[in-house]
Amino acid sequence: MYVVRKSQAERRATADRKLLTASYRIISESGITALTCEDVGRRAGYSRGQTYQRFGSKEGLLVAAVWHVSAERARFARSLHQRGANGVDRLIAHCRLHLDALAHQVKMRAFFRIASGPLPSMPDLETAVVAARQVYLDEITALLNQASADGSLRAGTDIRSAAATIRALLCGIALEGQSGGGPCTFPNSYGGAMEFLRRAYSSMTPGRGVDDDAVSRFHVPV
Repeated sequence: MYVVRKSQAERRATADRKLLTASYRIISESGITALTCEDVGRRAGYSRGQTYQRFGSKEGLLVAAVWHVSAERARFARSLHQRGANGVDRLIAHCRLHLDALAHQVKMRAFFRIASGPLPSMPDLETAVVAARQVYLDEITALLNQASADGSLRAGTDIRSAAATIRALLCGIALEGQSGGGPCTFPNSYGGAMEFLRRAYSSMTPGRGVDDDAVSRFHVPV
């Protein structure tokens, strides 16, 4: 039987994906301090040195993990900007994405465990996390600006303050899930958080929008 051989680039991409997936699982289960390059390689099915070969160090692996998930989130956030409905509906969809991902995706729980918690003394990781936090704030700000432009945002809303408040709310839910009852507690946060956001920022009568459908179509494999 003829077997198609993978190129070197394809093999590297496969190794990176498996190593990152292993790191997400370890971080989600036990936190950053429990992560070692040796354990990541072993769990991914490679030799102990494979992680060092691909990422150079534990810090390099963590930086790659942050950038990888942050980029996926940003791509989906941009797609929300192009959908129908109004800006507040898109904002609600964005926030539901956050909660749904925390409940169901290991990589997102790992991402927010890194981005929302205390960091080890790793300057490159700190730079990556600060940048990821800013991207997240920019996503929310862009959606609030859209809502302001289309009239769906409550008049007089301070967009900068609102964006910071919404980010703090979502990161707080992430931290609560890590220290509390785990992923099963997140569904209990959906209704209250979404109702708070709509009542606080919407100028319009609540109705069905993109938030009810967009997240259900978004699945990032781990």
